[in-house]
Amino acid sequence: MKYLVLALLLIGQVAYSQDESTENFFKSTFTVQGTSNDHAWELSSEVADLNVIVYSENEVIKVEQFNGKVPVSELKNDNPLMTQDAYQALKGYEFPFITFRLTEVLSQSEQSGDIVGKVEITIAGEMSVVDFVVKSNLLGEGLVRISGWKGVKMTDFGIQPPQFFNGAIQAYDDIVIRFEMNVPLTEKKTKR
Repeated sequence: MKYLVLALLLIGQVAYSQDESTENFFKSTFTVQGTSNDHAWELSSEVADLNVIVYSENEVIKVEQFNGKVPVSELKNDNPLMTQDAYQALKGYEFPFITFRLTEVLSQSEQSGDIVGKVEITIAGEMSVVDFVVKSNLLGEGLVRISGWKGVKMTDFGIQPPQFFNGAIQAYDDIVIRFEMNVPLTEKKTKR
């Protein structure tokens, strides 16, 4: 079976938001959260290049394809120094994107359409394959919300948790990667 393929979508800051009905179509958030011995921190981006194919089969959402990349330069924190330090820690000058790709669906709920799959994530030039739960919710008007989160370690990607002020502030190794995006439902193409 073949499915209609979505063109590569530039999510986030796209000029299609002129019409309110299309505004949610391009809504996405990619977040990296962590903690230190001093405080919790978060980096967030609303910009991502995505290639996602989702369709409905017997009212269950199926994820056919899910991959994309987030520019490291778009990951922001309220504190500009934190943003700059994160860019350096993530080696954004050498590896300008965080990439992700669904490589295998391990299981899919027949009720909700949620999947557990193998996702290949590359950060700072280091790739790791992790089991990831991807949730899907039908929003109406042909839109689907795809979301998920996964706890990983910075050292899994060759990143040493940064420290500041001669080690007085030390970031912890554990981080959480979160995403949420609204994408159009693709119509299933039937063979003739």
